[in-house]
Amino acid sequence: MDRRLTSWLITTCGLFFLYIGLVQWLGPPKPTEKPADPAPTAQATDTPATDAQANKATDASGSTVSAGTSTEASSSATETPTKDPAAALISKPTQYLTLGSMDPTDGHELLVTFSSRGAGIARVEAIRQTSPDKFKYQALDNKSAYIGYLAPSLSVNGLQINVVGKGTPAARAKLKSGPDNTKASDGLLPGDVIQKLANTEIRLLSDLSTVLQKLKPGGEVEIVVQRPEVGELTYLCNTIEAPMDLVRLTGESTEEVVGNLSRLSCLTTLASVDGQVIEANGRFIQGLEATLEGVWDSKLVERDGETGVEFTLPLNDLLKSIKVEANLTLVKRFWLHSPESQESDSKTSTGEGYVLDYEVEVINNDAKPHALSIRQEGINGVTLESWWYAPKISPYFFQAAGARDVIYGTPYAGHQLVTCYSIFDAARRNPTAPDRLIFGSTEPADHRSPKYIGVDGYYFSTAFLPHPDSPESLANLYQAGTTLIGEPTKFIKHQEKAANVSFWLDTQTKSIEPNTSLKEQMRIFVGPKQPDLLAKFGLENAIEYGWFAFVAKPLSWLLHMFYAIVRNYGVAIMLLTFLVRGCLFPIGRQAALNAQRMQELAPELKKISEQYKDDYEKRARVTQEFYAKHNFRPWAGCLPVFIQIPIFIGLYRCLSVDIELRQQALLPGITSWCSNLAGPDMLWYWGNIMPAFIAGRGEGWFGPYFNILPCIT
Repeated sequence: MDRRLTSWLITTCGLFFLYIGLVQWLGPPKPTEKPADPAPTAQATDTPATDAQANKATDASGSTVSAGTSTEASSSATETPTKDPAAALISKPTQYLTLGSMDPTDGHELLVTFSSRGAGIARVEAIRQTSPDKFKYQALDNKSAYIGYLAPSLSVNGLQINVVGKGTPAARAKLKSGPDNTKASDGLLPGDVIQKLANTEIRLLSDLSTVLQKLKPGGEVEIVVQRPEVGELTYLCNTIEAPMDLVRLTGESTEEVVGNLSRLSCLTTLASVDGQVIEANGRFIQGLEATLEGVWDSKLVERDGETGVEFTLPLNDLLKSIKVEANLTLVKRFWLHSPESQESDSKTSTGEGYVLDYEVEVINNDAKPHALSIRQEGINGVTLESWWYAPKISPYFFQAAGARDVIYGTPYAGHQLVTCYSIFDAARRNPTAPDRLIFGSTEPADHRSPKYIGVDGYYFSTAFLPHPDSPESLANLYQAGTTLIGEPTKFIKHQEKAANVSFWLDTQTKSIEPNTSLKEQMRIFVGPKQPDLLAKFGLENAIEYGWFAFVAKPLSWLLHMFYAIVRNYGVAIMLLTFLVRGCLFPIGRQAALNAQRMQELAPELKKISEQYKDDYEKRARVTQEFYAKHNFRPWAGCLPVFIQIPIFIGLYRCLSVDIELRQQALLPGITSWCSNLAGPDMLWYWGNIMPAFIAGRGEGWFGPYFNILPCIT
């Protein structure tokens, strides 16, 4: 048997290295031609505008909103006026706004980008810094240089910048040169058109990312822009490593998979109004699609020294198109909580920096009452980082968890997880009815009163929470469901776990009296799955330890205690492993001795089996007498195994879910290998030379990297 194993190893290794040698000698296959940049969509990328204007407003606390506009109407839509109210809203220029600041002195945890198209969230970045331009949570799947999220769109002579967040490298860019009479100051602005980046002409959306991928973070890059009414300006911009983008639009990351669609988060429409309702498996009342796809009016608002954004959409004309006479206005407001000092540790902070206050208001300007309810869509586009290797566990025996799962908790059912696979399978099996109800209108009220509902990732989570000023804001909902934001038929096999899933909820129908309003409030949590932080918002069950949580949690505490002593998580993991193996040594030794004793008695047992091979009862009796004579208990060797299994699985789980291992290097100073203890060591990238069933993301047995630590183990 040893000879067979040796021969197999030699043959396999020989064929493996022969294959690699031939591939390198002949050259890898030519990549297929990259498709042209897709046409801009109403919810993701906007067409450029040459007359874009920008404005900035800063409050006393340093919370900043920056805004820019971009026109996406086609030439025919701009030249020919239309009386269709929905078409008019859809053809309006989009405005982008940001809340938060990347300046560490402002102390913000999040930088949130909003779009007036649908009044939704386009992007959320975690921007807490441990040192200048060094983020506590970096984007591990993005190694390119970063100058800030610009929401760029195609322009006639380059790429138009549509948003510049406060404190980003783009906002801090230094003016190098410009026209003699220019009054331009430092910092890029929304409306600027990038013409050159690092002496490379920029004409396509892909050009920007291609150039940035070639640059190393920490350097300086020259940017040439065309500014309306000013002329050509040249800026010098320092590049940094990208922060973790917790929420993003599909297509803005190399980790996205084919089949997912792009959609803004937290879109809102009317679920019913004066008898008109959303049809089953629909997203909006026919005729009110502009509430999701049209451009809302937007402005900055102040509240107790905080800056927020407000979106307003008059519904009068839209309702007339569906034969409803009602003078209603839909209003949405987002507030980012006051910043905390970034000098405090995240474990002891209040966590308010990871929360948005959110309210939806329907104003009745009529002289008569109207009955209506609200359809609120949830967060989508949660980061896919580590989706192809991270071991996220499911609480169900026969349903695996995905990279994005819907979680919720009710007084009746407790914590529940709706797996990505089940949401995908429901959409695949029923393309005309893809949504899946979480709870329906006929169920009791405690079934329809979630304490939280959100989309859960591997190391980051999002959720809607009741507002402290309105604890019953999520109570007694009408119904809620999950949805797949993608096309099931386009997914590559085994990549379903990365599907873009989300949820929606409908409020109960209520009557709004004349000249009054209906307001719904809630909170939105977007942050890391750090146990103490989640516990402050009732989300501690989002971390799934599995069956042996009673073992995993104490071991996690020991891990952090070791880290506090040695200040290196790699060494702390080794110490924890030695401790666990040391404590289990007596049990393991007993099992080994029992196995050795069994081996010594094996010849005698074989003789007994041959002597009484035709008499099973006598053979069993003689065997038991033989065991008693030699004082041997065969089952004693199995018992230690059953004792050790929960402990080793608990050890594995505590290391698998600990977000503090993310971005931690095994060897300090080495960033090219084993720089993330929450993932594979990634010694060598072989994704371009190995077949997909070996190195493919999701569908490959081993992933796109060759990892040496499992081989050593």
